[in-house]
Amino acid sequence: MYEKLLKLQVSAKIKKDQFLHEERGEVNMIAIIMIIAVVIVLAVVFKDQLKKLIEELFGKIQGKADSAMSQMDPSSVTPK
Repeated sequence: MYEKLLKLQVSAKIKKDQFLHEERGEVNMIAIIMIIAVVIVLAVVFKDQLKKLIEELFGKIQGKADSAMSQMDPSSVTPK
């Protein structure tokens, strides 16, 4: 009788753990979907500001790259 009760207890614990694990997975999926939705809404709302910021950043990067390339001495570069 004690063995049967022990088996039932272990079985119930395993099923409880599986249930809780599955529920956490669904909650995490919903949280990820909500975060993605918020990011999309923010991107749509601030589309113009984001576009301007990205264009400015890439403009600065291009300017720095052009400046670095123009300062490079072609004679100091050895062909491989």
